[in-house]
Amino acid sequence: MLFFYFFWGCPSLWLGRAVSQLAIRSALRFFARLKS
Repeated sequence: MLFFYFFWGCPSLWLGRAVSQLAIRSALRFFARLKS
């Protein structure tokens, strides 16, 4: 059971971190485009 928690927990955590980083990057690009 603990194995499944680690098996599913780590990829989902990595995916969530990647998605949030991508969202922050796109938001910064959007605001930079608005300023110029």
